Amino acid sequence: MALQIRRGTDAERTAGGGVVFAEGELVYVTDTDALYVGDGATAGGVKLTDNAGAVLGSYITADTVSSTLDLQQNLDLNGKDIIGTGNINIAGTINATGNVNIGDDVNTDTVDFAAKITSSLTPNADATYDLGTTLLKWNNIHAVRLDGDVEGSVFGDDSTLLIDGVNSKIVGAVDTASLTVSSTNVAIGNSAGLTGQNGFAVAIGTSAGLTNQSLKAVAVGDSAGATTQGEYAVAVGNNAGNTTQGANAVAVGRSAGVQVQGASAVAIGYQAGTTNQAANSIVLNATGSAVENTTVSSLVIKPVRDAVGTTAVMYNATTGEVTHTATPAFNLQGNLTGDVTGNVTGSVKGSGGSAVLAPNTGPADAVLSILDITATGTIGGNLTGDVTGNADGDHTGTFAGVITATGTFDGDITGSVFGDDSTLIVDAINKTLTGNVTGNVTGDTAGVHTGNIFTNLIDSADSSAIIVTPVFQVESDLIASNALIVGTGNVAGPGGPNVILKNTGEILANTITASSIGAGSAAVEFNVISKLGLKERAAFEKAASFQDAVSVQTIAGAFTGSFAVETFTGDPESDAEIADVSNYNKHFEATTTKVSFGVPAQMAVVADDSARGTLVPSPAAGMMLFMTAGSAPSATTQLQVYNGTAWVNV
Repeated sequence: MALQIRRGTDAERTAGGGVVFAEGELVYVTDTDALYVGDGATAGGVKLTDNAGAVLGSYITADTVSSTLDLQQNLDLNGKDIIGTGNINIAGTINATGNVNIGDDVNTDTVDFAAKITSSLTPNADATYDLGTTLLKWNNIHAVRLDGDVEGSVFGDDSTLLIDGVNSKIVGAVDTASLTVSSTNVAIGNSAGLTGQNGFAVAIGTSAGLTNQSLKAVAVGDSAGATTQGEYAVAVGNNAGNTTQGANAVAVGRSAGVQVQGASAVAIGYQAGTTNQAANSIVLNATGSAVENTTVSSLVIKPVRDAVGTTAVMYNATTGEVTHTATPAFNLQGNLTGDVTGNVTGSVKGSGGSAVLAPNTGPADAVLSILDITATGTIGGNLTGDVTGNADGDHTGTFAGVITATGTFDGDITGSVFGDDSTLIVDAINKTLTGNVTGNVTGDTAGVHTGNIFTNLIDSADSSAIIVTPVFQVESDLIASNALIVGTGNVAGPGGPNVILKNTGEILANTITASSIGAGSAAVEFNVISKLGLKERAAFEKAASFQDAVSVQTIAGAFTGSFAVETFTGDPESDAEIADVSNYNKHFEATTTKVSFGVPAQMAVVADDSARGTLVPSPAAGMMLFMTAGSAPSATTQLQVYNGTAWVNV
């Protein structure tokens, strides 16, 4: 290979004041045999020798046969670089004591190792550099030991997939005597313990303990304890304890305790306690269909064979033990439905603790005290309690109790009559009727009535006035065919002594106040729901409030109509002074022709244009207000009026 450096004549080197050669660049002058080197600054370069052929010959000789230059001595770069394009072929050992950079383009440059590596291959920084890329991977790695994490799939020698690195799961068979995990919780199976699995929880099976499996809960089986399994709960079997299994609950069997199993509940068997099993309850199911238990602290067992036995099942409420015995010895409490065959030793007592069937030694001293008796024969002795049904025969003795009959009671009753609440109705001692009478009363009644009277007509013997003292109170509608007069006389209105409600709808009265028509002195309002019509002059003392509209109606030729606020200075009990207009000091009066003010009229006050727009969003012609500081139009403490198109100052 020929080594050729930059060359030219001396005139070319010095042309234009001298060529500035690159740093380290060698330049051979052909007509003077001089050799220069560039430093990047000196024009014409720095001279190395005037006799380049003689000087270089002692270091480099030309092999004209092989077209090469042979170094006669060591080549010392003296801190400089070898720069060029081409190949370097060296037979021997290359020692580089500094950094070695191979290639400058990862996409095009390559390194070909046709030799063995006789040393360790150590990276410059820990956990920083990669061996291969996601697109360019190494094929087979042969090593004695691989120390570190492995990312990717793992295959067997027969190419069977053992570990699926793409889907992050073990798909091959696991053949081991023991399996140890590093975490406190265990999840084995597709989506087992997928989300929110707490410490020390165990989920084995597809979707077992899928979501929010609580502390130390155990779920074994497809979808067992899948959603919100409570602390320390156990679910074994397909779909067992599937949703919201309570704390400390146990569900064993397919679909046992599926939905909302209560805390500390136990469900064993297919579909035992499938829905809303109560807390602290037990369900044992072998029926093949759903059996529920929604009663707290209870036991349900199905099926139980129906058969005659020789022993009774016993339960010890203290220890919780279930036993059986042929000779039970205990008191039986509660209702007994059915026949009792055999001897009864002891008393049969009612709910109050008293004996209803007492022990006896013979028919002579037999005592029967029973709540209900159904008999077709004769009952002898004292009978205490109710008799329901027909009684055919005589009754001798004293009767104490209630007779409820649907037929006719024929005969006399001697004594008082009381109601169900022991209220006296007929007082036999004083010969009076003190209770309520419902129904028709035919005949005269004399005496004082202290209760209610329900009737269609009340009339005196000669149709004269009926006087009621001290109060006649009506709590519902009171209908009068003619006028209803309250008071004396037939004159109403100002100064009148009474109130007359005419059948034409008019009310004539001197004064109507809230206390006079309300419920006593506590009344404070006189409320009219629909419409209140006041004919001619209407005077309101103190305050009058109208929630919707006040209308003063005029009738041509009869009433002119006016609405006024005024002070009356005359005698309110004198009709003449009330009619005298000089007794009224008018402050405000509105008629069909004008509005008069007896006192100053104050307009609404607004601070600025914005406040005016808020107060009057849709002004109408003729509206007036007082502007404090306006801009359209400009106003300072000015009265303004709306002329139909804009506000103007007055």
